[in-house]
Amino acid sequence: MQQRLHESYLEMTFNNNATCAPVGMAWKASIAMDSTLNLYASDNSHPSIYGSYLSACTFYCTIFKKSCIGSTYWPNGIDSITALSLQTIASNKVLDSLSAWNIFNADFSFSQFNDSISCTNLSTNYESLVWDFGDGYFSFDENAVHTYNAPGNYTMTLTSLTNDGCLLDSIFSIVTVASTTAVEEDNRVTKKLIIITDVLGREVFPNSNQTLFYQFNDGTTEKKIVVD
Repeated sequence: MQQRLHESYLEMTFNNNATCAPVGMAWKASIAMDSTLNLYASDNSHPSIYGSYLSACTFYCTIFKKSCIGSTYWPNGIDSITALSLQTIASNKVLDSLSAWNIFNADFSFSQFNDSISCTNLSTNYESLVWDFGDGYFSFDENAVHTYNAPGNYTMTLTSLTNDGCLLDSIFSIVTVASTTAVEEDNRVTKKLIIITDVLGREVFPNSNQTLFYQFNDGTTEKKIVVD
């Protein structure tokens, strides 16, 4: 029964681009750890004070993607040791498996060969992506590929966006380039603007107080914000 509920909740989560708070799995972990701690009230239907607190901790970790371990709040009737145990169960169950619960999250991995990198997007529950390679180049591709033109240390950042760009999450990594094989750019090529897009990759006209990306025919992209 528990497994079928688990599968059904996840099915609804992914079918509706939603996020699942794994309260049931947190309860299962708590019972497995200490079956004497009764998470149910006397009617065996509603949660006890322990079950309610464990559920609240699980929702906190799911919404804010933060550990609740060390929180100084717990209800009267729960001792500090039990509160810490419930906080730990909730935090571990949520944060160890962000992708499993389809929690909005930015994440990636990459492989590097000399001056070239291949990026694999591992983000979950997002609408669009922006890769910032730290050298003035950007990409909106799902899995980006990039070649650096000069040696150095670059901060590569992946930003994932959802809710029409109202919510964003980002993660970064340092890329160290020891040497490059890039051919020197032909200075006779005239740099021309091709398109202007917003953070969702949609073509727009220039306007104030908005982050915009200017893409040129030489492959470069410039991020600009025009302030009134």
